[in-house]
Amino acid sequence: MKLKIYYDEAWRGPLAWPVVIGLTLPLCSFDTSVFNDSKKLSEKKREQIFEYIEELEKNDKMLHSFGFATNTEIDNLGIVKSINIAVKRWIIVLIKKFIDYQKKNIWNSWDKLLNIEKLNSLILPIFDDIENIDKYDFKKIISTLSWIEKLHWILFDGNSDFHLSDDFWFKIITVIKWDGKIPYIWAASIVAKVVRDYYMKKIAQKYPKYNLEKHKWYGTKLHRELIQKYWASEIHRISFLNNILDV
Repeated sequence: MKLKIYYDEAWRGPLAWPVVIGLTLPLCSFDTSVFNDSKKLSEKKREQIFEYIEELEKNDKMLHSFGFATNTEIDNLGIVKSINIAVKRWIIVLIKKFIDYQKKNIWNSWDKLLNIEKLNSLILPIFDDIENIDKYDFKKIISTLSWIEKLHWILFDGNSDFHLSDDFWFKIITVIKWDGKIPYIWAASIVAKVVRDYYMKKIAQKYPKYNLEKHKWYGTKLHRELIQKYWASEIHRISFLNNILDV
């Protein structure tokens, strides 16, 4: 199976907290009929499919990772740059998982083993410096990865690659509405939304006065009124509130 990475995100539009990104990397063919557009699924069904995705990873059929572009990063860097950085962080996690997978399966290929060790040496220092990931050379990382297994594409649903093609020296495909056609993007979307829902419930307990469960941080009339009443919390995106507060 050709090496391909699929991306989707959740919470790009709300007035608070991070954007949650999801990444999937299928390793072989398997039954994808369980996947569906995450927007059409109930929360319970998404959780069930997320468990299936975790089982796929345990059985070396598909890898996944997820992470955040924080509200502070969004305010300081803008939405595009903050997602750019977040994707790089969690592609590194995905590549580390791929290295571990390869070590179990290519023990008889000396050339690949050498390149795996080279790739490992490139990404291990990044884990200790993940907050400064933007300073690392991803072109070298992607090039080394291709010596092990050619990376054919990173596929984004939408019209932006968040300038990652410039950083990766690699063609990234962006196609509007591909989330309605590609099961692996559905899987990435489900990963992002399940993680979002999990943390949203925890955050709701910490900020009860904003009625998170009613608007999920989106810019509803209720949410705007509550912001005006209580002001922004530490997890609001201040840069998104220009029309609500005098900031």
